[in-house]
This record gives sequence, structure tokens and C-alpha cells, in this order.
Amino acid sequence: MRFEVFHPGLLGRPDVIAVDMIHYPGLWGLCFSHHPPNNNHPRYGADTTTAGVLRFLEAAQEGRDGLSLANLADYIVTTHHVDADAVLPVWALLHPEAALARRDLLERIARCGDFFLYLDEQSARINAVIEGVHWRLRGAGRAGDRLVEDGLTRACFEWLLPRMEGLLDDPEPYREFWEEPLRTLKKDHAELQQPGRVREYWDQHLSWVETDHEPDAHALNTICRNDLLLVWRTDKPERRLEVRPAIAWYEMTSLPHRPHYNLAGLAERLNNAEGRAAWTYQPGPVRLRCDASLLRPKALLRVVHSWLKIQPETLVPAAYRADVREVFSFQKQHSTLTAHRRFADVSQIRYRPGAPYQGLHFLGADAAHGTPDLLWIETGKQPLPFAVADDFYWNRAPASPLHLAVTYVDTGRGTFWVEYDAWENPLHPTPQVTLCGDGQIRTATFDLQNARLGASQLQGADLRLRRAPGTPLALKELTLCKEEPAS
Repeated sequence: MRFEVFHPGLLGRPDVIAVDMIHYPGLWGLCFSHHPPNNNHPRYGADTTTAGVLRFLEAAQEGRDGLSLANLADYIVTTHHVDADAVLPVWALLHPEAALARRDLLERIARCGDFFLYLDEQSARINAVIEGVHWRLRGAGRAGDRLVEDGLTRACFEWLLPRMEGLLDDPEPYREFWEEPLRTLKKDHAELQQPGRVREYWDQHLSWVETDHEPDAHALNTICRNDLLLVWRTDKPERRLEVRPAIAWYEMTSLPHRPHYNLAGLAERLNNAEGRAAWTYQPGPVRLRCDASLLRPKALLRVVHSWLKIQPETLVPAAYRADVREVFSFQKQHSTLTAHRRFADVSQIRYRPGAPYQGLHFLGADAAHGTPDLLWIETGKQPLPFAVADDFYWNRAPASPLHLAVTYVDTGRGTFWVEYDAWENPLHPTPQVTLCGDGQIRTATFDLQNARLGASQLQGADLRLRRAPGTPLALKELTLCKEEPAS
């Protein structure tokens, strides 16, 4: 494989692997990206593009699904910009064995770079080098700013790719790039930890930050716990409200119930409260800016709270509202450090209508309705698709025994069954369950033998419930266990 900066001549060619880009019409080859919209195979979707590419390389190394890197030897790897989560997957595809040997480090660097988080010293230093090279060759702007410019991207990759393995193993020789950024990051990190600097308002999904200067982005996103970051300057009347990059910019497989905040609507409400057009909406990065706000803190919080309450289910799902405090306090650090390992050590995951996300996510909605604790499906014959948290079980070989318990209200006559992603069949059917319509609550248990759960079904689902035509279904709970469920 070889690298080329993306250009229109690559469109319409099947021998192209695009990384960390949105999908271009006519881009026919393989795609690895967490930027929506993309053309990923859901199996290789991940919180970062780097993680998705490493999944693919692991599968190819093991010969799964007929994958062979030898067949891709003449392919072109392309992207159009420079940041850690663009450089690392390019380098990984060019050097798969070296990349897989450093897998954990590569994934930490990608999360550090794209989510603006301080995870550890090594990943922070390496990310700072990648950003520093881009900034130095650009000659202007702020380190960390993304710029799509062919000549700059080409120059950065020509500098970084030959040095990448040495940089990964020892960033010390590149101190000139990382020393000052790390000093600033740590200084701001320590300041933001001081009492009163950051206050968390869970009902508003908001972190309130008081500071007398522009804080380092990595320090800010690491200390704050909520989605909405309000920077309240104490040295001048400037205010800025933004959605953290991990939530605003990317598809997060570890947060399938991720919200989509409509800040344009919030800007309108804030301006109404100000009595003037004080707040300006910027779609990219997603933020509001006000050079001189007249609102006092309590008034501003009331506006944010009233706006959040009217956000529709399609933008801010009820499961996320119920889960937000748990998600963001899952460990001492923010969930984007840890959410992709949230269900790794549990013995079971579940889905309950209207409840917080617990590792099993319902992907459908069109024909569903009901009470907060009951999912009703009365008409149609479309399957009910569910996605299993990747850290609980993903594409596993050899397969481990799994057991699915479906608790339902027997509301009418008919039959239902489960189709799950097994190694021999992505729609492997279980025995059918017969309903009698007596209104009783029952639990049906299915043994999922030789389960793959590699997102092989439509919508990237791992399993789905099927019904005979005309069968009503009222679901109370689905529980997926690694152990035999208690009777």
C-alpha cells in the first residue's frame, strides 16, 4: 500500500482506502471513519478511526471473512487532513504488524487527539508532536486547529510517516514539539481543579467554567464532565458555550444514545433573554459566542434548562437523559476515556424501555410506542434490531456461550423468535415462542450458540426480534448474559 493526499482522481476507483473522512459520492473503496456520514462497514466502526482500522487489521491478520492484506498491496490509502486520528490509521495500514504491536498506545493517542483529553504522558506527548508539526509547517493559527489544504497535508505526512515508529517508541527526541504544550496543559489542568473553577449542572448537561484566560482545550475537556461547556471569562464579559468535540463531531459506538444538541435553537432563546442579538451560532465547531452578555449566571442556567427540556427524543434521547450522570461519572475521568470499556467486565447487559443505556441498544423506533417501561409493537412486520456493546461481546472467535432472556407481556396471539449474528449465519434463527394473549408477564430464554455479534445485520445490528405477521409484542426487558440466567 502507499499513501496519497486525497484528490478527485481517486473517485470511482475501487483500489482506494479512505480514512477519517466523510463519505464522498464516488468514493468506492474501503472506508474507515467516525465522521458522519461515512461508508463504514458497521463491524469496523469504533469511537476513533484508528480503533476501527486496528479492528480490521486484526481480522485480516487472523484471516477472518476472507480478508487478506496481500490482496490490498497495491491499494492507495488516503485522507485530506492532519491530526492524530488521521495520521495513525494511515501509518497502521502501511505498517500493520508494527501497529498491532502498539495497539493500546495508538488508540490512546487517537482519543487524546480527537477528544482533546489528557489520558497519560506518553499519548499526550505524541499527539502534541503531530499537532506541533502541523502548526509549524502551517506557520499560523493555533495548534490543534484542523485545516484541509493539500500541500500542507502532504508536507506533514512526508515528515511524520518515516518518523512515526521511532516517535511512538520514544517521544523524548521530539521535546521541542511537546514540551511547551504539555506545560500549558498541566498548568491549566491544575488551575481548573481549584475549588469554584468548574461547576457541574447535571440537569442542564452543562459544565460551568470560570477562567481569566482561554484554557487549554485538553485540560478543559478532561476536567469537565458534561456535554455542554460554558466558558465564563472573569477578565472580560465574553462567554462561550460549546458542545464537547467527542459529542458534537463524531459517531460514538460506545455511546449509541449520544445526543445531538441544537445550539441554533438555544442561541435564539438566549438572545430573547438578552433582548438583543448577543449570541452568535457557529456550526463548526459547534458553539455559541457572546462578546458581552448581560445575563447573570442563574438566568443563563434557566434558559439552558428550559431549552433542554423541549429537545425532542430524536435529538436528546430519554435513555441519555436518564443515563447522563452515570455515563459521565463512570470512572474518575470523563466517559470518553472510559465508555468504550464500560461493559467489559460485567456478566450481563440489558435493555429496558425508557431506562438508562445498559449495554443493549434498540436501533428501531418507527413502529414502536408505549409507556415508559413497555415497548409496544402492534403493526407491521419489520424486525426489532438491537446492538450489543462492543466491549461486552464483539466478533468473538472462538465464540462464548450467551443467553438472551426476553421479558414480555403476552398481549395477543402469534409467534416471535430471535435472529442473531452467528459465525455460520448472520441471521441465525432461534426456536419460536408462541403467544396466547392472556395478559401475563412471561420470560423466554434463548441460547445463542456460536454467536459472533459482529454487527453483520442491517443497521449494524447484532440481533433482532422477528414476529409472525399480525403478532403484537409488548417488551419489558431484554437481558443478554454470559452465564446461564437464574430461573
